[in-house]
Amino acid sequence: MGVDKFRAVSLTSVAAQRDRALLTVREQLRRQSLDARNIIWSILQVEGLKPPKLTRPAFLDLVTQSLNDDALAPLLWPLVTIVEDINS
Repeated sequence: MGVDKFRAVSLTSVAAQRDRALLTVREQLRRQSLDARNIIWSILQVEGLKPPKLTRPAFLDLVTQSLNDDALAPLLWPLVTIVEDINS
C-alpha cells in the first residue's frame, strides 16, 4: 500500500518574498501610526476638548494648538513625533 508522503509545492521567487515583506512592513507602520493618532485623540477627548475625526484638517490644527499647552505638551510630543517619523 503506497502512501504519497510528499506533494509538490510551488516556490515563490526571492523578489516576490521581498515584495510581500515590504507590504507587511508598510501595513505594520500604518497600524502604528493609526494607534498613535488614536491615543492623541483620546487624550484630547479626556481633556474636555472635542476632537474631530482623525482625517480632518481640524484635527491637526487642534493637535498643533494643544502642543502649546504646558500640561498637554509632554503627553502629546512623543506621540506626534512617532506619527511624523512613521509618516515621513
